[in-house]
Amino acid sequence: MLEGATTLRGWDLLGDRSLVAVDLPGHMPGHVGVLLTAQDGSPVLLAGDAAWSTRAVVEDVPPSRLAGAAFDDWTAALGTLGDLHRLHRAHADDGLLVLPAHCVDGYAAWTARADRSAG
Repeated sequence: MLEGATTLRGWDLLGDRSLVAVDLPGHMPGHVGVLLTAQDGSPVLLAGDAAWSTRAVVEDVPPSRLAGAAFDDWTAALGTLGDLHRLHRAHADDGLLVLPAHCVDGYAAWTARADRSAG
């Protein structure tokens, strides 16, 4: 599932690719996300603070340079955002949802997907 992202590394935690820890460098040392399979079978990447919004991932738009003060490694963060963007593009047809931690739009997409899955 990480095909399309040039530098992201993942570790299959359960041996069946249903839960993969993904290295997302830049925000903080050791920052990781979790790629999981949702109940409806679609992939979801819980990206934490690797991106601040779904729009940033879809459009490959970094936060302002002022926000760079909140990152451990600005260059790595920009690389991670680019990889998340390429991952999104490569797997859009698979229904991949890249879900940043603090994004209202991402949360709305997650709950809409859960509602469709439940009903």
